Amino acid sequence: MMIRKSGFWKIFFLTGVITQNAGAQTCSGLDDLEIFLGSWQEIKEDKKTFEVWYKVSSNTIEGSASISDQSGNLKNSENLRIVEMSDEIFYIAKVSENSLPISFKLIRCEENRYEFENPQHDFPKKISYLFKSPTILLVQVSGEDGDGFEINFQKIR
Repeated sequence: MMIRKSGFWKIFFLTGVITQNAGAQTCSGLDDLEIFLGSWQEIKEDKKTFEVWYKVSSNTIEGSASISDQSGNLKNSENLRIVEMSDEIFYIAKVSENSLPISFKLIRCEENRYEFENPQHDFPKKISYLFKSPTILLVQVSGEDGDGFEINFQKIR
C-alpha cells in the first residue's frame, strides 16, 4: 500500500497530538488545587505583593491579592475565588477596574501547573500558576502579543 507524503505527515502529526494529549492530567476537583492554600509574598524595591488563599468549602477556595508600596500604603487589591461548578473549575477575580467579576476557566492542571483562560477578556487572557516547590510559586499573567508580567512568590505561611 502506498501512502502519499502529505497523507503520511497528516497521520504522523495527528498521532503526535493524540499522544501528547493522552498523557495530560486533569484536576478531578478542588482537592487537586490545595497547593494554593496559604500566604504568598513577593517583595521588590518599590512594592510588596501578597496573595492569600484558604478553603471555605468542598467546592470553593477564596483568596485575596494586594499590592502596597514599601511604606505599606495599599495601591491595589482584588478578591479572588476558585470554584468548582458543573464538573469544571473556574478562577474568578473581582478587580476595581471592572464592575463585574471576571471568570477564567481551568484549561491545564498537571505537574504543579494550573492555567486559567478567558480568551474574550481584554487583559489578561491567561493566568498561570507554576508551583516550582511547596514554597516557590511563579504566577504569569498574559495577554495578546506577549503583554504581561510575572510575580515570583514565596510562601510565608
